[in-house]
Amino acid sequence: MELLQVLLFQNFFFFYYIMLPLVFLLFTFFLFSWCKSENVLSTCKNKVLKVTQYIQYA
Repeated sequence: MELLQVLLFQNFFFFYYIMLPLVFLLFTFFLFSWCKSENVLSTCKNKVLKVTQYIQYA
């Protein structure tokens, strides 16, 4: 019974200190690659430029 508790405890720490950072890194990597593939930043810049041009002409 104690061995089982120790294993669960170690797995708990393994999960929280290794798996969560890995999942976080993978999530940020996929988000970054999606932004690069979809060119989200360039579309946002184009929208901002259009809005600023519209404000200048108005």
